[in-house]
Amino acid sequence: MKHILRLGLVMLALASLAQAQAAASSAKMQGAGDAKDAITKLERSWESGMQNKDDKAVGKILMDGWQGLNPDGSTEDKPKFLSEVKSGQYSSVKLDSINVKTYGSTAIATGNASDKDGKYAYTDVFIRQGGTWKAVASQLAKIG
Repeated sequence: MKHILRLGLVMLALASLAQAQAAASSAKMQGAGDAKDAITKLERSWESGMQNKDDKAVGKILMDGWQGLNPDGSTEDKPKFLSEVKSGQYSSVKLDSINVKTYGSTAIATGNASDKDGKYAYTDVFIRQGGTWKAVASQLAKIG
């Protein structure tokens, strides 16, 4: 009888452990989904900010040390990019697709975009600091 009781307790403990691991795994997957949703929302806010010449809104998305790499190989920093946003240089930008992959406190958004000058593939790299996602680097490649 003692053996049956011990066996029952061991099985109960194993079942509890398995349930806890499943819950932790589910929470981790939910966290990744939350991050993907947050990055997608930031990408759409960035798009809207460019279309509306809202350099302040775009500035909140970019880390101070943000670097952009243009299709011609030139680079730009945050202040230069924001002045171009304000001037309307990017007001015709439309994000055609957004794909997000997360790696802990790093997220990479890729997709296709278009504007009055053509079609592009883009990559934006985000990091999470203090619970806030910020873009740290971007690259555009002309595809059409």
